[in-house]
Amino acid sequence: MLGRYVEKRMESDGEEYPFKYIKTLLASSTYIVANLEGPIPKVHTPTPMYTFRFSFKESVAPLLSKMNIHAVSLANNHSVDWGEEGYVNTKTILDKHGVRSFGHSQSMMDDVYEINLDGKMITTFGINMTKARWNNDEAIEATLKVVNAHPESHIVAFLHWGDEYSHRQNSKQQELARILIDNGVDTVIGAHPHVIQGIEKYKDSHIFYSLGNFIFDQFFSDD
Repeated sequence: MLGRYVEKRMESDGEEYPFKYIKTLLASSTYIVANLEGPIPKVHTPTPMYTFRFSFKESVAPLLSKMNIHAVSLANNHSVDWGEEGYVNTKTILDKHGVRSFGHSQSMMDDVYEINLDGKMITTFGINMTKARWNNDEAIEATLKVVNAHPESHIVAFLHWGDEYSHRQNSKQQELARILIDNGVDTVIGAHPHVIQGIEKYKDSHIFYSLGNFIFDQFFSDD
């Protein structure tokens, strides 16, 4: 989340401030996917503190590229904060700077990020399951499209889901994660709760229910 107070700190402490202590790690990695928690609209309006309609500067895109982040998920509850026009502009600007993107806030898209990693294809796709978007049937349909289109790949489902600030995954998350694995997904990775949730092995696959925050301005919570 590179807006709101994070943006203010980048303006005062330098554009690379959020990545200060992890630049070396990022530079040495070959496969980095992140959740981009907001759009890059054509006209940027700084996000006031304590508000939740995020807006990022266009300079965020080349910064992500410079930090070696290869692809971002837009399958979250903020990617259309500035409407469909803001979403489309986000994808355009990211693509211009070599950062792939996939997923959508309001629809179950089957677009993917694919990479050959040491001879093995890794295919990552995103699903937003927050609030009214929770629909297992739609999620399964989108998943099957990806699985069937990439039969030789290791399939990673990047999900936006769960209860914010809850350290434990809920039953709906667990049910869906297992269904997706039953339908061909190899790894499930979750975001949205803002705190770390559980890790589970189901069959031969792993589920990371929530990785917590990476870059965010939620200083009010040690978690």
